[in-house]
Amino acid sequence: MCVRGGYPSADNKRNADAPKLNWTRDVFTRLANHTDTHKATSVGHDLITHYHDVLQALGRQGDRDTAAVRMGLERYGPFFCERAEHAGLPVLRVEAGPQVWQSGDGEPVAVLTGSAFDLLRAFSGRRSAAQILSMDWTGDAEPYVSVVSPYGLPLEDVSE
Repeated sequence: MCVRGGYPSADNKRNADAPKLNWTRDVFTRLANHTDTHKATSVGHDLITHYHDVLQALGRQGDRDTAAVRMGLERYGPFFCERAEHAGLPVLRVEAGPQVWQSGDGEPVAVLTGSAFDLLRAFSGRRSAAQILSMDWTGDAEPYVSVVSPYGLPLEDVSE
């Protein structure tokens, strides 16, 4: 049993002897997709994605240029490239500032460039096909739209 945040709280005295859990050290490092070079986990990218979903539902806008957004994209960026490669599509590169991924070897026939936030929202199914096609593409975007998100795409544009 763990205590919220890793520390006992005043209203949770009965768990005062519960282990002090450090999520970064004790949990994330044991997840299947955690390596020395890939520290993003399903927990992290889901949290930041749904955090922005809640803000959108409340009509609010959160910070878009954060380490959490970039960390979320660390999972979704390579996952999009994997889906494109598995679908047999030509080589694609994704660029979000210093974050860059490519779906295979060789010269890419398409390049998608955007902010970490916009790419995160697209790759997590929070952008319509029309919005994805209107992003900053070099080359033909059309073949990649069907694999942008593993969750499908909304039929209507998403504004946030």
